[in-house]
Amino acid sequence: MGKKKKKNRSRKNPAHGPDPTRKAREHLSAGRFRQAVDVYKVLCKTDRDSFLAPLKAAYEGLYRQRLEKGLFEEAAMVVDQLEKLFGDSAFHERVTLHLKREDYPKAADAAAKVLSAPDRISDNEAVTAADALVVAFDPVPAESALPAEVRQDLDRIRSALESVAGGSRQDALERIQPIGIRSLFASWKWFIKGQCAFYGREDKKAVAAFEKILPDTAPAAAAAPYLRLLQKDRWREAEAKDTRLTADVCVVAGCGAAAEDLARAEYLWTVKRFRDSHAHLRRTIEDFPTCSRGLARSLTELYYNICFEMPPKPAQKYVEHLVRSASAERADNTTAQIWARRSLALLSEQHADFDPFILEHWEKFIDLYESLNGVSPRVRALVYGRLGDLFAEEIPDDNPFSFFFFRRRRKEPNLRNIELARHCFQASVDADPEAFQPQVAQVAFLEKIGDTSRVNRLLDRLIRQFPDEKEVLFKAGVRCSDRKAYVKAMNYLERTLALDPMDKVVREQFILTCIVAALQYVRKGNPEKARALLPRALEWSDTHSDDFNRGRAYLYARWTAMAHLLNDQADAAQLWDQATAHRQGSELKLHFFYWVVAGSYGVARPLSKESEAFVEKTLKGAFSADTALDCILTLQYANLLPGWISGLRRKKDRVERYLTRGATAEMTRQQAGTVVSFALSEECSRPDIAGAYIRHVLKQNSDDALFRYYRYLARTQASPGYGHIDDDMHELETILRLAREQQEATVTLAVQKLLREIDAMPPPGGFGGNPFFDIDDDLEEEDMEAIDDIFSAFFGQPPEKQKPPKKHKGKSGTQGPQQLNLF
Repeated sequence: MGKKKKKNRSRKNPAHGPDPTRKAREHLSAGRFRQAVDVYKVLCKTDRDSFLAPLKAAYEGLYRQRLEKGLFEEAAMVVDQLEKLFGDSAFHERVTLHLKREDYPKAADAAAKVLSAPDRISDNEAVTAADALVVAFDPVPAESALPAEVRQDLDRIRSALESVAGGSRQDALERIQPIGIRSLFASWKWFIKGQCAFYGREDKKAVAAFEKILPDTAPAAAAAPYLRLLQKDRWREAEAKDTRLTADVCVVAGCGAAAEDLARAEYLWTVKRFRDSHAHLRRTIEDFPTCSRGLARSLTELYYNICFEMPPKPAQKYVEHLVRSASAERADNTTAQIWARRSLALLSEQHADFDPFILEHWEKFIDLYESLNGVSPRVRALVYGRLGDLFAEEIPDDNPFSFFFFRRRRKEPNLRNIELARHCFQASVDADPEAFQPQVAQVAFLEKIGDTSRVNRLLDRLIRQFPDEKEVLFKAGVRCSDRKAYVKAMNYLERTLALDPMDKVVREQFILTCIVAALQYVRKGNPEKARALLPRALEWSDTHSDDFNRGRAYLYARWTAMAHLLNDQADAAQLWDQATAHRQGSELKLHFFYWVVAGSYGVARPLSKESEAFVEKTLKGAFSADTALDCILTLQYANLLPGWISGLRRKKDRVERYLTRGATAEMTRQQAGTVVSFALSEECSRPDIAGAYIRHVLKQNSDDALFRYYRYLARTQASPGYGHIDDDMHELETILRLAREQQEATVTLAVQKLLREIDAMPPPGGFGGNPFFDIDDDLEEEDMEAIDDIFSAFFGQPPEKQKPPKKHKGKSGTQGPQQLNLF
């Protein structure tokens, strides 16, 4: 028999120690309510009056603690102890306990007892009790000692809620009208007002009403899903993880049947378990994914499109999951396979996979779609048309960095995959020969690769097949104009204008065709036909426009130059008077334009000397931002005109000297931007002009994204050698951040493109120590000749000045339709 251990009697007594009162206070302040209760119970035996209040506080803390942990039975035991010690004063804890246990009838009974003695409870406890009476929705017994005003307001709230549920919003508002702002049910009144505004589509009123509800009350909890739907800000992470709130939002939004499933899926999505979220919906929602309208379709588009917003590796894993999920589990998986194959094909496009693989994915998509829906020429044409557009994309051959000096610009566009593009466009047309868009897209592709004979044949066929299609007629007009069949071109363009008289592009093309046709008639000695085209051009011009092509003043100026070519000086004088009368811009701009056009058409220089003198006189005067912009616009337009313009180089130098005087002059930011853009272009031989304007603007605002971008471009031009790429990246990232903050969309796109191209650079240490040389590059004979030319330019004799070649007006063309309806 073992030896008995001596009992440690001091551990049985929680008040054992030199200062039990201090120990009890420490337990209470530290939230150790169980220990505090034990100590205070012992202390109460010695001095009940002194320690009864802290004992009650310890019991109440212990009650709240167990309630928060969901230990409802233990919390009920604590309430029993409170009632045993303090009598009816514990009834408000009963209310909270029954509400937590969702035992609403018992909560209402306890609330009625609490409100029968309002002087013994706090305001918050009274509001909680009133909430319990509402949510119980049971009639209060007549024998209850509930105050009459409380009973009246309760009946009003209940009847108003019934009216809202029955769709009688006006009746509900009338019933709650007598309830005052000091009533225990004031928050319920605001809740009902918010509901009425919500279902009446008055969102601002609804938000205002819901926000007046007291926090931590039953109506506040009931209003939470409404507010979450109405407020436009993003969900906080804690809200997104609250499955109860998400389910309530779904119920309010009319998706009660799937509320729990959607809440669980949202939680999984929030914790970045995307595949598990998708798998959960596949298990729980029968018609997910689907092609039909409704909630399931919205979910389908979300889950099968989100991969395009993910980084490459997670996106690839997610799409692989979609494909596996579609290939297993259910027998009726064709719809899931269609959506998964679509996601796989689009992701392959985004990641620039091997072109035949992309084609294979889409053809598998077509097979799956037609196995479910039957043969669909429209879908075939749409898919192949999209692939044609993809494979016909032009690959930029020139890098924006000037140190790629040995690469020569290609004479023909470098398309991504001409053979596959040709195959896909033809397949699109074959799938639906009666469809319009596939054939127009094929024409645009053939224009791009320069197959003019097929383009002309297809356009002739399209005009017969679609005689009233604006796009076909316009393309035919442009093609005829390019072939110098001007009469036929004007016929097609006038038919296009009859279909859409307000299209500025078509109007401008018609006016330009009239101009070149008139000039041709002048050179062939047919003045009557040339004069007859002026009224036709004026008919489609803009009365109050200062545009060089559509403005009437500039049309009269052109015909003035043509009259000089015909030696009809009287007619030229009348036409010039008309040009002056219809002028909308500055006088300088009109004179400068006439001088440029006269030089382009071959008018004798003395006949334009008056306009040239006016320009020279203006440029010798004080600097004006408006004058600078007029000169820049005119010079830029001059570069588009055919023919050699005598003296244009000198005039450019004169304008550039004029611009150097205006760097610190008063002008708007937009005007300064125009000057800098011109100075950085190939049209200007003085890039230092840009630096002066950039410094002046950045001195006023050093964080201007546009001008910081201009400064970066100016430095790149000034130092064409290999710069420090890390410094470039840091500056570009700073500009990108500022551009986004300042909503400079053009700068944002340009900088993003530059950053992508820097990222795509090969690592340093390539062939011959040149970090930008690719050993797989084909150095053909013409490439070597280009390099020889460059070295000759550096080390040989300076070349003799030659007369610049004639500039030819580029062929205009319209971009093929981007067939994206399905995507």
